[in-house]
Amino acid sequence: MVLVALVYRTARDPASSLTRKRFVHGDFQDGVLDCLNCCTGDADEDSKRFEICLCSFCCTGIRWADSVEVLGIVNFWAGLALWLLLFSAGLLYSLLGFFLVAVGAYTRSVIRTKYKMTPPSSDAGKCGQLCVDSVLWWLCTPCAVAQEARQVEAGKRASWNWQQPSPSRGQV
Repeated sequence: MVLVALVYRTARDPASSLTRKRFVHGDFQDGVLDCLNCCTGDADEDSKRFEICLCSFCCTGIRWADSVEVLGIVNFWAGLALWLLLFSAGLLYSLLGFFLVAVGAYTRSVIRTKYKMTPPSSDAGKCGQLCVDSVLWWLCTPCAVAQEARQVEAGKRASWNWQQPSPSRGQV
């Protein structure tokens, strides 16, 4: 896995990302199963979608580590080590798989916060979103990782800067 990660880090183009007409606030730009739609008519976008989908399904930990590095949560190697630790623990002791699901749901909440996605209006809504994210990570981890990767790549393309405060109402 580490050898594949070294090749991935060396071969990837950090400037490449999915093309998107515009980056909007709200929820994730793509649906969970949008990696199955690799025929948009744009050869570059189709290639990038296929690359993300393939990497998310075959090397899930590597793709996830790349996304959390771009988000500034942890660096790539620490993310990969965390993934391998939690994944291995989950395989050995099935109850510990819960920790991987919890980390995945946390990652999705960080993405929503950093990209200023619309939060649920109530505490019950926030809990519901956490439950939905947890179930998604539990049932189809590669699908969740692919969706997160497409969101992060769209943010890179838009040169999204979540550190800068958003303008208040009335300002442009």
